[in-house]
Amino acid sequence: MSTNRKSARTALAAFLTTALTPDPVVAVYAYPVSLKELNGIYPIVRLTSLSSERARKYLGNSFSGEFIIGLEIFVRQSDPDASFTEQNAEDKLDDIEQLVRDAFADAANTHAGGFDIAAYDRGSEVISIEMDDGIIYRREMIPVRLKMLNG
Repeated sequence: MSTNRKSARTALAAFLTTALTPDPVVAVYAYPVSLKELNGIYPIVRLTSLSSERARKYLGNSFSGEFIIGLEIFVRQSDPDASFTEQNAEDKLDDIEQLVRDAFADAANTHAGGFDIAAYDRGSEVISIEMDDGIIYRREMIPVRLKMLNG
């Protein structure tokens, strides 16, 4: 039996929770939680399923799977009440991205997390998102390629 994308996404959430929380990230969600539900909690990481690649393993009906998971980092762009500026937000976004890269760079760490491959699939993209209530978040999307051990 091959691994499915849900189990890969869940394992990645556990892996990132260990690497990123409680500082600098408040929470890692294994699903695309609505930003409206967070009530201003930041920074967070949320994971979304993007794609799957399946290849037949040897003979029979067994398939190996590689998955592309969207790793999204959200940082509130500024918060005057907390003396958190746009520069603080950009620095925090850069720091979190570096910690993600560092976690993936440690082969022993990624194997302990259950991954044969855990790496950026391609370059990340940073945008600003304005919510209905006027709060602006900086979002970095990192497409992550995962291949599970024994999967």
